[in-house]
Amino acid sequence: MPKGFTISGVIGGDVLPRELRTFLDGAGGDDVEISISSPGGFVGDGLEMYNLLRNYPGKVTAVLVGYAMSMASYIPLAADTIIAEDNAVYMI
Repeated sequence: MPKGFTISGVIGGDVLPRELRTFLDGAGGDDVEISISSPGGFVGDGLEMYNLLRNYPGKVTAVLVGYAMSMASYIPLAADTIIAEDNAVYMI
């Protein structure tokens, strides 16, 4: 079972790149699943999170469980696989 991290709330406010970096460092290359429910947030923080996921050596699955809007719509593009709940909202 993959290790999980949740991006919920405002990127750069409620969830920070350093939290994702700490999680990925602890995951040690194992498969990870990133749950996303966010209206977006700060572009610089989102780009850092995107690059952390893009450069992660293990398999990354993004699961859209609510809103994935604005910057939060960009981050899942770094994943190997994107899964969306039937009622998820993906707005670029």
